[in-house]
Amino acid sequence: MSEPIAWTAVGVLAATLIGSMTFVLTSLQRNMTVQFTSLRAELGSMRNEMNGRIDSLRGEMNGRIDGLRGEITARFETVDTRLTGLDRRLDGLDRDVDALTKHVFGADPG
Repeated sequence: MSEPIAWTAVGVLAATLIGSMTFVLTSLQRNMTVQFTSLRAELGSMRNEMNGRIDSLRGEMNGRIDGLRGEITARFETVDTRLTGLDRRLDGLDRDVDALTKHVFGADPG
């Protein structure tokens, strides 16, 4: 094989190698771009789904808290009503004990 044929073969092989690398790298870049775009879309849909679930959970929790708030308020009102009645009974009991004490210990003029 003569020297010009050898250099021509080296040139053809080098051009083939460079062309093949260019093709492979371009295909890899396009594939990665498609995959990243797909991943970005999937993450966006997951974000929307998570936001929806969080909003739903927030609404449910607010509803339960409002229900508990109403129940606690009703129970406190019941306790307050019972304490008011107990105060009245204790005031009456205090008046009766005072009257008995005055009567027994002679402080009562009657």
